[in-house]
Amino acid sequence: MEVKALPDELMNWPLYFPINSFKNISGLIGGFGTRFLTKRILEEQAPFNQFKLLLLKQLHSDVIQFYDSFTDKIREGDALVTTSGGLLLCVQTADCLPVLIVNELRHIVAAVHCGWRGTVQRILPKVVHFLINSLGARRDELKFAFGPRICEQCYEVGEEVKEEFVRNKLPLTSLLSLPHQEGKWKLDLFKANLEQLKEEGIDISQIEMINYCTYAHPMLWSWRRDRKKAARLFNFIGWLPQKKNV
Repeated sequence: MEVKALPDELMNWPLYFPINSFKNISGLIGGFGTRFLTKRILEEQAPFNQFKLLLLKQLHSDVIQFYDSFTDKIREGDALVTTSGGLLLCVQTADCLPVLIVNELRHIVAAVHCGWRGTVQRILPKVVHFLINSLGARRDELKFAFGPRICEQCYEVGEEVKEEFVRNKLPLTSLLSLPHQEGKWKLDLFKANLEQLKEEGIDISQIEMINYCTYAHPMLWSWRRDRKKAARLFNFIGWLPQKKNV
């Protein structure tokens, strides 16, 4: 794939954005990749090479996959969850919203891919329900990080998206109609998913946001901007492998 050279001032940008609220959690690694973070780096370079990388065949669905150990079989879905060390959960994005979740006390991590289709299917609240009902988490123990995504000013969608919001009984507060462009809307993926978390009893203090627009910033991949030339951003989270007693 041909990639245009970046301006010199961008070459010093990091491989990924760390998450401030996750930094003091022992044994945790997590972040939102820039265009410089590749699958090869995640598989071969430290500190990532301590982990087994888990990716999904993403479907823009509400399917959640739980892993208690590594498998080389690629599963289908848009959310990964584990309580095991040594597994690096990863969702790939190029405009959609990536969300990383941690519950330190229960040793839970999750990575969620939230496009507009997953959002109308309420994938993020469904992950929260899974963590609570299946893994014993408490709402107030959960920490969330929202990563770079296409912002509402750059994300124009058609009437079919609005109709899906209506059909799924979602509020339209994250959709802004465009003047003089009937059937065209601006969609705020961050706001739509934030509203869903708030409906689940999640407090805003539990959420951190990395506020970069993928479409507007050249160090991030954007399908809307780059089309077939766009690669994918790797957004990851995992517990370090537990040390074995000698």
